Amino acid sequence: MEARTTLAAVRGVRLLSDGRAGAVVVDEDPARTTVVFLIFEQVGDRWLVDGQVAIESGAVGTPEAGTSAA
Repeated sequence: MEARTTLAAVRGVRLLSDGRAGAVVVDEDPARTTVVFLIFEQVGDRWLVDGQVAIESGAVGTPEAGTSAA
């Protein structure tokens, strides 16, 4: 079976003080949702991923912080 990933959201896009850019990216697959802050560097006319910081990763259906599973 082929795994599929969905880019669910891109938010909080900002220009960083060193000229790079950053954005919060939400990625979903059938088993989990992952939230990362991606850092992009401009190379020529393209923006390439230069780094990432994991924010959150959890199984699909896991309650959000501050909510109850019951």
